[in-house]
Amino acid sequence: MTFDELYKACLITGTSYKDRRTGVGISLKPKSGEKIRLFPLDNPPNRECRLREHLRLKQVCDLVLFYSDGRRLIICLVELKGSDIYHAAEQLINVYRKLQPYLRRVLPTSTVGEKIHLTEWRAYICQGKHSSAHSQRRKKTRLLLQKFGQFNRYDISRNPDVGQFLRKK
Repeated sequence: MTFDELYKACLITGTSYKDRRTGVGISLKPKSGEKIRLFPLDNPPNRECRLREHLRLKQVCDLVLFYSDGRRLIICLVELKGSDIYHAAEQLINVYRKLQPYLRRVLPTSTVGEKIHLTEWRAYICQGKHSSAHSQRRKKTRLLLQKFGQFNRYDISRNPDVGQFLRKK
């Protein structure tokens, strides 16, 4: 399956996504000049989406979000969690390790390929409003993400509006 086929099969319309099992979701209201593309990985609504199988991913995050403001491309891996945020961090890292080299290989150099070197990778864990994160577990999760060090920025939040996080310089 080519990247174009995967792109078309996995892309969903809109600028919000909600996990049907946990009820946790994210949204983003694009400003002028911004482009947002959402690609669910875990239980994608489109059964034709085979990105998980294509990359041989056992553990996946819920969503890959492409954000562009015309100057930069941000690829944000998103996990919508009801509780276990440490496991969420492991999922984000697992997807990054497979997706990053894949995108470097398949994106055409003439268009996005040159930009991919300027791409920022970010990670966002959105917790449910009623989830309680044990402070020690939260600390371990932050340490795990820092140790991994591939995410320019990451956040663990209950805020479903991911726009502010993505727009930070």
